[in-house]
Amino acid sequence: MAKNYESYYYFFMKVGNANCFLKYADLLGGLWVGYDGVPIPKMNKSGLCEKNKEQADLRYLANVSQTKIRDKIRVVSYSKDYLQIFKITGALKYLDQNNKLDWKDSDLYKTFPQEWHTSVKDGLDGIGSKKFLKQVFGINGWKVLPAELVASIPRASLIAPIDSLSVWQSFNRKTFQPMFTLKGTDSHTELNWLKKLDDLDSLPITATDSLNEGDFGKMIRLYLDAKLNKSRSAYSKISDDELTKSIIAMLNPAQVETLAFHLSNDLGFVADIGVGKGLDVADVKATVRNLNTTDQNRKVQFAISALESVGVVFSEKLRSGIEATSTIRFQCKARKTRANEDLGTLLVVEPGKSDQKRRDSLFLETLLIADPKKFPMVHSWLEILKFDLKM
Repeated sequence: MAKNYESYYYFFMKVGNANCFLKYADLLGGLWVGYDGVPIPKMNKSGLCEKNKEQADLRYLANVSQTKIRDKIRVVSYSKDYLQIFKITGALKYLDQNNKLDWKDSDLYKTFPQEWHTSVKDGLDGIGSKKFLKQVFGINGWKVLPAELVASIPRASLIAPIDSLSVWQSFNRKTFQPMFTLKGTDSHTELNWLKKLDDLDSLPITATDSLNEGDFGKMIRLYLDAKLNKSRSAYSKISDDELTKSIIAMLNPAQVETLAFHLSNDLGFVADIGVGKGLDVADVKATVRNLNTTDQNRKVQFAISALESVGVVFSEKLRSGIEATSTIRFQCKARKTRANEDLGTLLVVEPGKSDQKRRDSLFLETLLIADPKKFPMVHSWLEILKFDLKM
């Protein structure tokens, strides 16, 4: 563990069909796991799962719920409105038919997806049938991770990059995944403050394999540690410059698109596409083409000048294209691209500092340290992220 710092190995858990079982955690005595038809992996003499053909998620669950290790683990799940953090209170177990839930009560499943109801009706003779109960209970039935809720944090108060982890495909395609192992991008290389804090020790997960902390995972860990105890916040102790760099390192493409949306407003343009992949290539499209010719020309030249002031080097093709259409099309990246393949058609927004050799690129670090008076909406957006990161 990090020296002189209480910290945890965080695992992301997707609970139930679209989290429908999460609200029943108290009645279940823990978090619903599922995996009917697959037995709980066996432990060896060291208390670790043997490396076999079982699902990796079940190996994680069986291993980290053992007595000697579970105090170091925290489980993160997202409900509709809250990020919830649980501590594990017992070993992974099979579902007990004598718990407080009435499994024959169809009202229990009203919020479940329609495809779930269809599969139960067609394949298991309906809710509460002998086939259904056989699948739910017993050695091949559903599993439960005994757990106790220790923190429930409103998602509205989370910094956007952490809140958006709930929809990461790398998490949602699995059931139980380590968050602390996530790797970052080149944006992390300048975070000197992060390097001064110890990484977590490797976490043994089978007799031969261990999990190691990644750089992005370390940032998530520090943030979640602070949410459990504000006095442990590493982010509240770093400089404003490091805060900005940390935010850039956390951003995913959706947040860069949000930044480009605010930037278009600061430039005096109106975004008519600004919610992700609304177009084939451009992520945000902003325009003043509806204005009279004089106002179009004035606003276009203002926008080009403002972008040049933060290091954009326009190709002649892109400059003339913006002037001809009175429209700017942004392509947004969470990591620096090797080259702008769409040179002359799109303005690429990406991490890094201004590079005079690169054409048609707007670099985040240069933009975010620009005069707040020149880009007030961008600055306000950044201040919200800083606030959320420190709190």
